Parts: sequence; structure tokens; C-alpha cells
Amino acid sequence: AGTNSGSIVIADAANGDISLSPNGTGTVVINTDLDVDNININGNTVSSTDTNGNIVIAPNGTGDVQLDADTVRVGDSNADATITTNGTGDLTLSTNSGTDSSTIAIADAANGDVTLDLNGTANLNVDSSSTSGKILYTLTEASATAGPVLDLFRSSSSPADDDELGQIQFSGKDSGGGTNTYATITGQIEDASAGSENGIIKFDVEGITTDYGHGIYESLAIRAGSGGFPIVYFGHGSTQLQWHKWGGNSSNGS
Repeated sequence: AGTNSGSIVIADAANGDISLSPNGTGTVVINTDLDVDNININGNTVSSTDTNGNIVIAPNGTGDVQLDADTVRVGDSNADATITTNGTGDLTLSTNSGTDSSTIAIADAANGDVTLDLNGTANLNVDSSSTSGKILYTLTEASATAGPVLDLFRSSSSPADDDELGQIQFSGKDSGGGTNTYATITGQIEDASAGSENGIIKFDVEGITTDYGHGIYESLAIRAGSGGFPIVYFGHGSTQLQWHKWGGNSSNGS
């Protein structure tokens, strides 16, 4: 008896186990629902049977839960869905376990930051096929303080005079199908000395026809002058015109 046969063993003991042992490479086949405590397994569905019961997948120690699928879908039918951490840990989204990957990190804290860390020369791309598409940042706060704020921060370990900082580029296609930058707005350090910092804001356009009589120039720069008054420079190529205002009096020169 038992030759070339699987076995069912019921241990004779308090809390004794029941062991199902297929023969050789055989498997245990259950051709109906399987209920284990509050968990039901039916075909491709694992569900809880207690009211509003959670399903917990808990690896041992430092083990991970690995889903070998190209799509992970969350949400109950048409209900809103939430992805969150279990406790006070931060949430990080990356690829390839973070190796050579950009990341999105959500810090768990009051006023916690959301950090997008781009890997190497990676870009943050926002695509739209409609001219109605826009990037909208709404601040629901009623004070007179400026906001929302867009801060282009250059965290340099060796800031120096004439360093260019953030830049806004206006780019588009040309008639040959190539991509071209047609205009820029650039922030620049004029004086990086602590306690006497000065900055410049520059407006530049490409290939504009020079017409000084009508105020058309390739570039415009604004910097701080003596006494805190602004100095405005208009330029074309190597030619530069200057205009500044001193307490209501204007002057200009080359």
C-alpha cells in the first residue's frame, strides 16, 4: 500500500498538522474554492470574507513583495485610489530598484516636501496635444504675501560673479523641422560677494532685425546701479545702449 502514491498524514497530537504530500512531481489540485480563515481563493481571485477585511501580504524579514506583471492596477471599480505607506516612512517611486533611475520622493511629515530627483541629464517632460493644456499651480491662501512662487535655485558650491542661474527658454520648430530656441529669460549673478550681492535679469531673442529708432533689440538686461536704482541695457551684437533712471531723471549712452 502507498506505492507510487501521494499521502495525507494527520498528526496525532494537540495542534497536530495535516500534511498533503503528492508523489514525485505531482501537485495538490483543489477543484473548488479554498477558504483559509478569512481568505477565499477562487480561480484568479483572492478575497477576504470578513466584513471590510484587509488582505495583508507580509514577507519575512527584509523580503519584498514582487509583482511580475507589466501593469499594476489599483482601485475598486470606478472609486478613487490611494497609494500610501504603512506608517511614517517616505514614499519613493523609481525604476530598477533605484539604479540609474530618476526618483519621486514624498516625505512623511507636516509640510513634507515632494522631491523629483532627475538622474544625470534626464529631463522632466510634460506633454500635451492641445493648446488648452497648461501647468497650473493654485494657492488657496488669502494673505497679501506673494504666491504661488516659482523658485529656480542654483545650488552651486562655488558661486562666482557672472554665473548664469536659472533660464526660461522659448523653443519651437523651424521650417526645416529642426528644434530652435527663439528667446530666453536668464537670471545671472553680477556680484556674488556676501553682503553686497547684485543680480541681472537678461531677455534675449534670436536673429531679430535691428531697428534702434523703434526700440527693437536682440537683448535687454536689467541690473542694479548706484544707490539701488536700475540700469537697463539694450544690445545688438557688440553694440550696447544704456538707459538708467536716477530718482526721476533719465539718461542714456553707449
